[in-house]
Amino acid sequence: MQLSHLEYLVAVKRFGSMNKAANALFCSQPTISSAVQSLEKELNCQILDRSAAGSGFTRAGEQIVADAEIILEMIERWKTLAKPEVEVLRIAFSSSYGVAPMMDLLLDYQRIEPDIKFKLVPSLKRGAEILSDDNGHLCRFGFFPR
Repeated sequence: MQLSHLEYLVAVKRFGSMNKAANALFCSQPTISSAVQSLEKELNCQILDRSAAGSGFTRAGEQIVADAEIILEMIERWKTLAKPEVEVLRIAFSSSYGVAPMMDLLLDYQRIEPDIKFKLVPSLKRGAEILSDDNGHLCRFGFFPR
C-alpha cells in the first residue's frame, strides 16, 4: 500500500470527484482511478460505487477513507516530531552601537548552528538593563558601547 494512494482517496472524498481531486493534486484522473483500484484490489473490498452518473463511496469505502484521513494526520504529526525545534536566540543591541559590528559573528555562528535563529532587539538602554526589553522578554546577549 502506498501513502499516495491514501492521499488520492482522501482527495476524492474532499473534492467530491476523481476529476476535481486530480486537478487539485496536479495529476491525471486515470492516476487517481488507478490508485483507488489498486487499494480495492489490495484490500479485497469495493471502495467506490461507480456508475455513469459518477461515483460514490460504499459503506466500507466511507470507513476506509475516514481511517485514511487519520493515518495521514498521524504521519504528518510524526514528521513534525523528526524536525528539530528551532531555538530563537534573542540578542539585544544598543541603538547607538548598531548591528553591523556583530553581523559577521552572528553569521559565523549560524553556519555552525543552523537550527538556531536570531531575533535582534534594538534598545536605548545601557549596561545590564539592555537584556530585558520593554515587553518583559529576556535577551541572552547584549551589545553596547563602553
